[in-house]
Amino acid sequence: MRPGWILIVAAFIGVLTVGSVVSCSNQESPPSIILITLDTIRADQLGLYGRSPSPSPNLDRFAAQAIVYDRAYSASSWTLPSHASLFTGLIPTQHGAGSPLADSTPRKWRYTPLVDDFTTLAELFSQAGYQTAAVVGGPALDPGLGIAQGFDQYEFGYSRPGEKRHGTRGDFIADRAIEFIRKFDTSTYFLFLNFFDPHRPYEPPEPHGRDLPERDPKAEQRVISHLGSPARPIADFEPSERTGIDALLAAYLAEIRYMDEHLGRLFAAIEALPPGRRPIVAITSDHGESFGEHYQFTHGLHLYEDNTRVPLIFYDPQNPHGSRSSDLVPNRRLFATLLGVAGIEVPHIADPATLSAPAASLVTELWRTDNAIAVFGESVARDLRAIYLPPHKLIESSDGNIELYDLDSDPDELVNLIDLEPERAASMAKRLSETIGDATPLFSSENATPLSADAEEALRALGYLNSREQHDQP
Repeated sequence: MRPGWILIVAAFIGVLTVGSVVSCSNQESPPSIILITLDTIRADQLGLYGRSPSPSPNLDRFAAQAIVYDRAYSASSWTLPSHASLFTGLIPTQHGAGSPLADSTPRKWRYTPLVDDFTTLAELFSQAGYQTAAVVGGPALDPGLGIAQGFDQYEFGYSRPGEKRHGTRGDFIADRAIEFIRKFDTSTYFLFLNFFDPHRPYEPPEPHGRDLPERDPKAEQRVISHLGSPARPIADFEPSERTGIDALLAAYLAEIRYMDEHLGRLFAAIEALPPGRRPIVAITSDHGESFGEHYQFTHGLHLYEDNTRVPLIFYDPQNPHGSRSSDLVPNRRLFATLLGVAGIEVPHIADPATLSAPAASLVTELWRTDNAIAVFGESVARDLRAIYLPPHKLIESSDGNIELYDLDSDPDELVNLIDLEPERAASMAKRLSETIGDATPLFSSENATPLSADAEEALRALGYLNSREQHDQP
């Protein structure tokens, strides 16, 4: 990290800025904190956000004691840049994690990592005397990609030797999390957990994988073949296409049920602690998932709602009374919020606003990747950025395409208003340009890290790298 960014702990200064999110001022010492990311979870597929029957009863019950944010958004639509924003409080343009490399013309399958220029959440907690540990399920959080900065222990691997497609399973994540909580005992700690199970390939273990409908890969291809056509409701798709989507969604929901089972064990361990030792718990996701919307599947190819609207839950054991917020919030504001409850000063380069400060506007970003272009063609050879000025959302592409939606009347983003409201579109585009244009990149892609052989193999198996290319490690 840059020496000039090493910060001095200012006890409880941040608590005053957090406002209604937490009320821990009566504590004699800063609280322990657990940050949980649920990989590939779109908000509308959880019971607490309206899915019925609920695949997430344990999470729903825990959230009933917390603040639930109904309009929370990730900074991007895939793992690395979204997590980098959580750990720095910055937008992707500033931190650069996951951005294209200057020398990527012959494809070398490298990502720009979260470089050492930044002081991360874990580093700040460590400097403040916290014990820090992480248990990570997803291959896109390989330690070489920068998220491991500041952790005393960063557990990353695969719970199935020789099998990379599942990352690390939720039973192992929960087991190790409970062990860390018991090990820390009376110490103050920051624990980061990444549950990966809902990510493709949606192959839940028994009994959750039992009696699922048979999946038809051709159905997915038939849906994707409509790319480039005007978007339409899934209800209007051909029956065979809808059946294929339903089978994929059933397997995804089964993965959520499996993950929720092990989240329930973790929540029980937290609630069994003495009241004064229970940690602050923040739960969110890095991105969602498409199931046929806009003829898309998976994530990381666009900035539509199914990829960017995520759950956000904030549990304060000193105030375990459930409430909901309809405020528009970027989940990267967890950075300032968690530092605030610990009394740690927010770095001057980061957004100091906490979750209690409604966002007048919000931006999300997605850079093109060589792999996406290799797999999906030139239609994804563009960079995207979006701005929310409720109820409107504008998506701007580097290829010149602009989309404008009214999310109140058109939550599925099917009717592009660009020709009907050109003045609104121009005003929002100007606001977007000013917002991102004022955000100076604070990284150097010269610090890009080649992937380890294990990480590359896992990312290929998951579809992040093109398996048709030769193994070419730079």
